[in-house]
Amino acid sequence: MRTIRKLYELLDSNKPFEEKYPQCQEQDGKVHILYVAPCLNGTGFYRMIAPMLELNKTATHSAILTGIHKWNFNKQFEDYDNPIDRRLIEWADYVILPTTFSDTGYIKKSIRAINDQVQFVMDLDCLHHQYPENQPNYKKISTVHKQMLLKNIAGMNMVTAASQGLIHYYEKQLADNYPTSKVYLEYQPNLISDVGFQEIKSIRQNQSDKLRIGIVGNAASHYDTLSIKEVLLQIKEKYKDKAELVFFGWNGLLPDGSPAFEGLEFTPERSVRFPDYYRLNELRLDLVLLPLIDTPFNTQGKSFVKYLEAAAFALPVVAGNVAP
Repeated sequence: MRTIRKLYELLDSNKPFEEKYPQCQEQDGKVHILYVAPCLNGTGFYRMIAPMLELNKTATHSAILTGIHKWNFNKQFEDYDNPIDRRLIEWADYVILPTTFSDTGYIKKSIRAINDQVQFVMDLDCLHHQYPENQPNYKKISTVHKQMLLKNIAGMNMVTAASQGLIHYYEKQLADNYPTSKVYLEYQPNLISDVGFQEIKSIRQNQSDKLRIGIVGNAASHYDTLSIKEVLLQIKEKYKDKAELVFFGWNGLLPDGSPAFEGLEFTPERSVRFPDYYRLNELRLDLVLLPLIDTPFNTQGKSFVKYLEAAAFALPVVAGNVAP
């Protein structure tokens, strides 16, 4: 992650334009991709930051990030300050926007006044239209937000999405609500890049006499973990001290503060900032459980990035028998 940290510091600095954006070369014969201000979280990294770095290794494409925001769960893209230098707009062939819940009409009009050839792309990371009632964003994303997001999608030249389920869902929504939209929808998987593993010297293995079983999730997805509660209880009853359950990202408390697993002994490992996420390697797990319940939010909107993260450290995975 050291490259990401350096990139964040550079883009957040007051250094000259040429030093911050060395890829901004007009006559280089390449396709120019401008990513607008991702956050330093999983979505920002896998869907904008890592792709930008990988595209710049090619002979055909050149990519730039306008900036990187520190992640704040309580903010959406439009809540941040997102200035775009005119020189970047003139340079760009494609402008990639994060999922946006406010009207993008003004943004598009302003940019096209400078560069009328630019194509607009919006990236979708999950199914914001189908949050389950016990998910924190259920009340945060209103009906008005959902209507505006769909309108924004319909007005793009292209939409990239983290799962095939998202493509199918929005194809139907557009056919029903915006039948004249000419937006092109494309599945773009999350990118696992070796830039995320620069500090990792070796895969850490469990040296104890206990089987360490990791359950990866967080408080927002506690209902998925609860779906295997009986299985976890049976594991501890049958194997006792021979198995250790490790909750990575969740302390086992429900939103009201009550314990979700009465009588179940487990080791909580707190959630970490995304740049430190590869602490997954330090947990020395033998096995990872990825439970998912059968809801549209999961089956149509989720990507399989948690599987890829585990696979990057050679960790076997037992996953829910639903898409993705």
